[in-house]
Amino acid sequence: MSDILETSKQFLAGESVTHTGLNNIIGGTSFVTGVEKTADESTIIVDPTGGYLKAGVMQEANIGDNQIKFKKIQKMGSPKVIGNLTGSNADPRAIDVDTVVDGTTGASDDSLSTTKAIKDYVDAQLLLATPNIEYQTYGKNNINTFTAENTWKNFSIPSVSITPRLDNSKFRISGHLCVGFTNENRDYGIKVVYENLSTGGGIQDINMPEDQAYPIGNRFPVHFTLGAQHNNDNQIITFGYDIIADDVVSSAGDVLRFRLQIAGIDTTDTLYTNKSENDTNNNDHPRCVSTFNIQEI
Repeated sequence: MSDILETSKQFLAGESVTHTGLNNIIGGTSFVTGVEKTADESTIIVDPTGGYLKAGVMQEANIGDNQIKFKKIQKMGSPKVIGNLTGSNADPRAIDVDTVVDGTTGASDDSLSTTKAIKDYVDAQLLLATPNIEYQTYGKNNINTFTAENTWKNFSIPSVSITPRLDNSKFRISGHLCVGFTNENRDYGIKVVYENLSTGGGIQDINMPEDQAYPIGNRFPVHFTLGAQHNNDNQIITFGYDIIADDVVSSAGDVLRFRLQIAGIDTTDTLYTNKSENDTNNNDHPRCVSTFNIQEI
């Protein structure tokens, strides 16, 4: 009949064409099979809805090289790639791609990370490895006056602001204070306070003395004291301090402002910063520099 179709019914010479004969031809028609012929019904099948033919299982040998385009592959969600990370021979599947590596979700052998995510993570770790320090070097001279005993006021050294890189970080507060006294046998208390400018809440104390074996009671809580050793008009005494604050409430990116506060302990005598009581302009009267350092640890 042809190279495409064949039929079991053949009209003979002189045979009359009848409806039965035509039905037999149509009913006995099938596709020609074999090399370079049409495919059999395992690959070319009748659609169950009727009316047309469709391809069934495609054979690899019948697909030419570079014939299947990317856009013909099924769609996938983003971000994903096709691959196999099962550790054994398996069908390809959609693999998740991490675009953010934060070190908190845990490593995984069944996902991939973008080079940008890896770089951002490494850069963040390098940043954390670099000390986060802010400081105040205060070379001016100042006079601290007191109107009442055991009452806190801001010390003459300006405040220092720092932006933590981690949530609820610990901080190291250190430095030294150069002070001159009016009289001997006078004590002044110093404490470090902070304020979270990003969240509000006002001035907060840090790591103050606690009631333990010997209760504080009415005792005056301080971080350290400045004690007048003796009265010398041209004397400046330097006091170093090093305090760890482990109870600061903050989030990464907040702005924290630290400052020193001072109180006269049972005294209202004046205290001098970076100069002596008698600030005569000669070589016997020094000037000094005080420091105030904040480091995230």
